[in-house]
Amino acid sequence: MGPVLVAIDLEHKDHADGALRSAGALARMDAVPVHLCYVLPYGFYSYVAPYIPQDVVDDTKKRAQADLDGFKTIAHFEGLTVVTHVLQGGVYQQILRLAKDIAADTIVVNAVRPDQHVSTMGPVATHVARYAPCKVLLVR
Repeated sequence: MGPVLVAIDLEHKDHADGALRSAGALARMDAVPVHLCYVLPYGFYSYVAPYIPQDVVDDTKKRAQADLDGFKTIAHFEGLTVVTHVLQGGVYQQILRLAKDIAADTIVVNAVRPDQHVSTMGPVATHVARYAPCKVLLVR
């Protein structure tokens, strides 16, 4: 079994516990590493990129890295190797690229849209589930 990749939306990190718990349980079963990732959408929309100063992008990456590093210490990952990735570009494209690069066995994605009254999957979870090169666990 290969690594477990967890895609975290830091805008909704308070809803990530179920995905983190599931990833920890999967990784612990076969003693594989957990990879946490967050994708900055900067640069994906070329018409916006020229208006975002590089220092803003750099600062956002640092804050995102600090948030991901904070997840390393939670109980779900005790005794496991946890690797973090802050990526930039199209969200689902970067998740799928990383899954391929690390030869992930499973991608864990939080499939709840907290801003919706009805529980529906967002476009990122839908695209990851459709095009992933490995198993996908959608957590509600």
